[in-house]
Amino acid sequence: MTQPEMDFSEVITPPPPSDFSSAVGEERKQRGMDQAASMNWGLLQRCREACRVAALGRADRTSTADDSSRALIAWGLSADALGNAAGSLFRGGDWEDTGRVQKSKRAVNHARANRVWRLR
Repeated sequence: MTQPEMDFSEVITPPPPSDFSSAVGEERKQRGMDQAASMNWGLLQRCREACRVAALGRADRTSTADDSSRALIAWGLSADALGNAAGSLFRGGDWEDTGRVQKSKRAVNHARANRVWRLR
């Protein structure tokens, strides 16, 4: 039995240039992060301050998203109250990426890797 010949000429068309553009992807990421942050700006600022306080209480001046979740719970809110705005917690010039990750302590996160940030 032989394989039938197939014509792929109509199937294989190049994708639009924007589909595989790192610059377009980066711009869309920034726009999405800005939009999510603006939707929950006040709470985001409170969580940023909680992360700052947590970092100042540690010798290595580091923090992770878990610090924000702890603060939210202490304020009587859901640990996930920030929603997508949580992706903007460490944006800006106050924090630097340590290059380290740490497993989340929150059980619902299933030990997901959290980036570790250092307060400058």
